[in-house]
Amino acid sequence: MRVKRTVAAIAAGLSVALVAAGCGGSGGSGDQAGGEQAISVYGGEPENPLIPADTNENNGGKVIDALFSQLVQYNTDTGAPELDVAQSIQPNADSTEFTVTIKDGLTFHDGSPVTAESFVKAWNWGANASNAALNASWFDFIEGYEQVHPTDPDGSSGPQEAPAPTAQTMSGLSVQNPTTFTVRTNRPYAQFKTVVGYTTFAPLPESFFADPEAFGQRPVGNGPFRFEDWQHNQSIELARFDQYQGAAKPSIQGVTFQLYQEEGAAYRDVQAGNLDFLYQVPQSALVNRKYTTDFPEHNANTVTMANETVTFPFYLDAYKDVNTRRAISMAIDRETIVDKVFFGAREPASKFVPGKVPGSDKVADCEFCVFAPEKAKQAWAMGSKPATVALYYNSDASHKQWTEAVCGSVTNTLGVACNAVPVPTFAQLRQAINANDMQGMYRSGWLADYPSLDNFLGPNYSSNGSSNEGGYANPMVDAKLAEGSAKTDEAAAAQAWAEGFNIVAQDMPGIPLWNTSRQAVWTDKVSNIKVNVRSGLLDLSQVQVAPEA
Repeated sequence: MRVKRTVAAIAAGLSVALVAAGCGGSGGSGDQAGGEQAISVYGGEPENPLIPADTNENNGGKVIDALFSQLVQYNTDTGAPELDVAQSIQPNADSTEFTVTIKDGLTFHDGSPVTAESFVKAWNWGANASNAALNASWFDFIEGYEQVHPTDPDGSSGPQEAPAPTAQTMSGLSVQNPTTFTVRTNRPYAQFKTVVGYTTFAPLPESFFADPEAFGQRPVGNGPFRFEDWQHNQSIELARFDQYQGAAKPSIQGVTFQLYQEEGAAYRDVQAGNLDFLYQVPQSALVNRKYTTDFPEHNANTVTMANETVTFPFYLDAYKDVNTRRAISMAIDRETIVDKVFFGAREPASKFVPGKVPGSDKVADCEFCVFAPEKAKQAWAMGSKPATVALYYNSDASHKQWTEAVCGSVTNTLGVACNAVPVPTFAQLRQAINANDMQGMYRSGWLADYPSLDNFLGPNYSSNGSSNEGGYANPMVDAKLAEGSAKTDEAAAAQAWAEGFNIVAQDMPGIPLWNTSRQAVWTDKVSNIKVNVRSGLLDLSQVQVAPEA
C-alpha cells in the first residue's frame, strides 16, 4: 500500500495546525466497564473518505484495517494468509473459478448480516469505472472487468477519455446462496486466496450503496472495531465491536488514532504520556539510537516488508529518457545517507523489492541502484534531461533531511540543481499525485498488502496498476505478472515475477532508495506489543492495557 490537484493547489494548500503536544490525549482512555481501557495510537489525516476500494495510502489504510475483515487475514508474525470471514475457498483444477463459502451468522456493525452478496456488490462497485475508485484495477482478474472498467486508450494522464462501461456488474461474480458465491477469472489466477485479504476486497453493508459519500465519513464495517467519531485533522475514534466473531478479538475497549501533522509532536506526546503508541520515531530520535534511551523498555526495531522509493512522472517530458532516470539513481549515495541521516536504521536498496518479501532472493540486483558517479555522469550526458531537478515530499513527517540529502548527492554528482520541495501534508501530496499534477519526481514507498512479490510488481509497475501513478507501462512486465499469477507452484510464480522486476530495473520507472524498518515506542500503559512484520503496524488484536495502568 502506498505510503502514499493542481500545482497551484499544492502551493496554496491549506496548512493544517499542528496537534499541540499535550493535546493528544488517550482517546477517552479512562476506566471502562470491567476495568478495560481504550488506547491511542499515532495516525495522520486520510487522503480520502474511509471506503475500502478508494483507499490506497497508509493513513486511511490502518483505520480500515481495524474496521473491516476480509475473506482472509495475514498472520502478524509471518504474513501468511489465513481464513477469516471465509469458511472455505475452493479453486477448480486450473484456478479459473473459485467457490467461496463464508461463515454463517456474521454481522456488520449496524446489525445487518454479512452475506455472499455483501462481497459481490462491494467488488462490483469497486471495479466499476463510474465510481472512480483508486483500487479498481485490483479486480481486473475477474471475468467481465473490461466491461465495467473499459481501458483508457491513452492512459490516465492522456487527453482521451475512457469509454463508458457497457455493464454494471462483472459476469464472473455469482451469488449461489446467502453464504456462497463463485468467482470466475479471465485468466488462471492461483494467487486468489492470498490477494483477497487486502482491504479493497472487504464486504460492504446495504447502507453503503444508498449513500457512499456519507458512508465514507461514518463507515460501517464488519471488523473488530466499529466507528465512533472523526474529527478531521484531529482524531478518529473507534470502539471495540463486542459482537465480532472473528479470531482477532481485541481486549482493549477501543482505539483512537490521533492525527498528527508532525512526528516530533507525536514523539513528545508519548514521552508525556498523552499518546500510547508511535509507529515510527522521528529522524531526530534515531541519532545515536536516542529512542532506545528515551524508552529503554518500550521500544522495538522491526524489519518490515516495506521500502522507500522515488517515482518519476512519465507525463513530464523531462523524465521520459531512461538515461536521465538511470543517471539520477546512480547519482544517489544511498549508503552515506543511510549512515548519516538514519544512523544505520535503514538498509540501502539493491533492488525494487525488500529482502523480507518471500521470493526476493530470485530478483537480480539492480545495476542502476548503486552509487556510481562516473557512470551517472555518462548517462546524464546521453539523456534528454531537465534544467533542474525537483523532489517533492510531504513535510508532515520526517522526510526533509533525507530528501535534501538525496538532492545534495544528485547535485554534487551531476552538477544539476536539485531541490527538495515540501508539500504541507501527505494528503495534499497524494491528491496532486493522483491528479497527475506533479511537476517533478516525488517520494513514494510501499508497505506489503500481502507477502508476495506480485504485490510490489502489480500495483506499482503493471500498466494499469492501482498505484502506478507515474504512468509507466511495459507489456513485457504485464506478461510476467500474468505468468506468475497463473502458476500454482509458489517457486515458479516467484521466478516469473522476479523476471518482471528485472525488466523494471532496466527501465527505472522509479528509484529504490532503502528498505525500511520501524522504530516504534510506547508508554508503560500498554503491553503485549506485537508489531506486524508485513506492515510494521501495531497488532490491535493482541495489545493489552498494562494491569497497573
